[in-house]
Amino acid sequence: MALLLLYLGYSAEKLDRFVPGEESLAGNLGKLLLPYTGRYDGTLKSVNRQDILILQVTLFFLPASLCWLLALREVFRCSLPRSQVMAIVFGGAALLRLLLVPSMPALETDHHRYLWDGMVTAEGMNPFEFAPVEISNHVNGKNRHLYSRAELARLDKLSAWSVTPAMADHFKRINHPRVPTVYPPTAQALFAAAHSIKAGSATALKGLIALVDLAVVLVLASLLLRLGRDPRWSLAYGWCPLILKEHAGTGHYDSLAVLFTLVALHSLFGGRRLMPALSLAVAGLSKIYPLMLVPLLFRRLRITGVLLVLATFVAGYLPFISIGFGVTDGLAEFSKSWEFNSSAFAFMQDQVERRISFDDPIRVALAVSRSSNPEGAAYSEQLLDSFFCTKVIAGLLLLTLLVYLCWTPARDDLDLAGRCSVAITALLLLSPVSNPWYFSWVAPFFCIFPAASAAWLAWSMSLYYLYFLKWDYLPWARPLEYLPFYLLLALERIRAAFLSRQSKTLRSEV
Repeated sequence: MALLLLYLGYSAEKLDRFVPGEESLAGNLGKLLLPYTGRYDGTLKSVNRQDILILQVTLFFLPASLCWLLALREVFRCSLPRSQVMAIVFGGAALLRLLLVPSMPALETDHHRYLWDGMVTAEGMNPFEFAPVEISNHVNGKNRHLYSRAELARLDKLSAWSVTPAMADHFKRINHPRVPTVYPPTAQALFAAAHSIKAGSATALKGLIALVDLAVVLVLASLLLRLGRDPRWSLAYGWCPLILKEHAGTGHYDSLAVLFTLVALHSLFGGRRLMPALSLAVAGLSKIYPLMLVPLLFRRLRITGVLLVLATFVAGYLPFISIGFGVTDGLAEFSKSWEFNSSAFAFMQDQVERRISFDDPIRVALAVSRSSNPEGAAYSEQLLDSFFCTKVIAGLLLLTLLVYLCWTPARDDLDLAGRCSVAITALLLLSPVSNPWYFSWVAPFFCIFPAASAAWLAWSMSLYYLYFLKWDYLPWARPLEYLPFYLLLALERIRAAFLSRQSKTLRSEV
């Protein structure tokens, strides 16, 4: 596993050099994948560097996932005392992350935005106020009449910072530059902390994220013990190749939300109320999705706990509220039209398009402005098209599921954890965006409730990267990514229902 991670971590830096045997393997894999690019002439020399990097990442995930499954099997076969096994689990998790932290992020660009946001926040500015394109336009002397004198002064500072040696390359490579930052306050605090360590350093950022991710492994092991489960299952998260690549390798920060979600559940199951509410709010200030658990945990949190969650969440945004609802502009844009790598959502949208005509969809326009000057007013449009209708259907399905899960009190802590697992898994599957790093949202629950379907998803979500071969989905990629998962999930549910009925029959006979 360590050698495979070194291969992954430094594949982006090898350029046209190959390790022994790699070129042959990549060439054979290229015969399957590269014809879709339209540039392939039968040799690797005919495609660009990113295409080769996609082949290298694909070559990594299959053997690494097999090593991960073998490690899971061996850790439960091991005759060593549990304390020694757990030391191996934690030590291995730390070592595997350490190997990836110094490497160049491969096939991802989100860290450029993280580092820019971190500098803006650390310097006392509001990262939600200006989209990167506004700063670029200001550097080029465009649209100055759209801003007030105070806004122009702030843009002057940001423009100067955007061309500094530490930030120039990151700023130029921010993806979706027309969209203001979508990352909530706790995430901004993490980015600012990385900036304070070393400005513009992806290594500093990934080092902090790796530490947070390692803390997830520790809290998860403790939570497993509290729920009466075997803590050795924490290896399923700690050594998972997908999670290692996405967090310590490419610097996605989702482990921050995962950590505080697990802390909330751990303290809640320990009979505490203040800590779960605060932790859940901080988790929601990292990524919004943990707030979905509030209704499920209402009976434990009570009304005071729920009010504390809401108050803490609002307080987290207070330092940035000077621009009003502008703090939500990035999230609003993200939710309005982005779809990527979805499963159930994509299927539902296809069915909606087949049954309803959207040749001339209704447009709902809202007047918005990112400046105090009325001349700077802009309009944000929401098309009432198949995408919007599918979002409504997915939202109603998710709401119905939450009502069902909340309808009766949980029997015990394990039952409540199971309901949280179902809710977050449903969110992932119904979401219009299912990036591979989102797998970390559900991975801890699959350690509590091990499933073959989860093991499949831990590998298959890496097929996401094949999209970038031709900037479109390969015809078989998403079916291979998700259909076996749904099949395994259905078989697991059928088996669980059968065993439950069998158990009830035995108890009635006794």
